[in-house]
Amino acid sequence: KDIPPLPVLPVEDALSVSALLALYGSANHKILESFLEVTSRLLTELESAISTKDNLLISRTIHELKGASLQVRAKEMAKLCFDLEAASRKNDEQELVALYAALAHAFVRVKSLIVPA
Repeated sequence: KDIPPLPVLPVEDALSVSALLALYGSANHKILESFLEVTSRLLTELESAISTKDNLLISRTIHELKGASLQVRAKEMAKLCFDLEAASRKNDEQELVALYAALAHAFVRVKSLIVPA
């Protein structure tokens, strides 16, 4: 499958995550490290759940991803999770796959703000 190019991270997300970094500072960087670890695992679970059409796991995983995203102020990721929930309720497999790809890209961008290259 061809993956579309990464869209630019919305300015509000970059500012929100940057503000969070400034708020937490290096002493509390473990919160953000935990977000990266947990979100990476949840994205893998979501991809698997979508491919196996496990609706219960899809719903649970999206809910967890939404909570994690809101906790670190990754607004675009949280919005995509809301959209994923709607697609899941409609059983729209194509939309789920497209939104999953967008969410994975958004995670890469947020991760780059937390762990610069």
